[in-house]
Amino acid sequence: MRTIDNINDLNKSDFLSIFGNVFEKTESVAMEAFELKPFKNFEDIVFKMLDIYENYEKNKILDILNAHPELAVAKKNDL
Repeated sequence: MRTIDNINDLNKSDFLSIFGNVFEKTESVAMEAFELKPFKNFEDIVFKMLDIYENYEKNKILDILNAHPELAVAKKNDL
């Protein structure tokens, strides 16, 4: 089991291989999150990744949702 210290010690390549698909087909979220290390705990990683996504410009969010039509239908009223 990984600890937060293990995650904070990951190099960029390993970090992206683990977290790059959290937002499927949107590795940019993980790339930006990597720059925000060190993380305090696992919740901190989640919060930072969600914050990155939620602060994307509307057109980038639409691109992500369009790559996942089932999400776009569920989220269309949120935009």
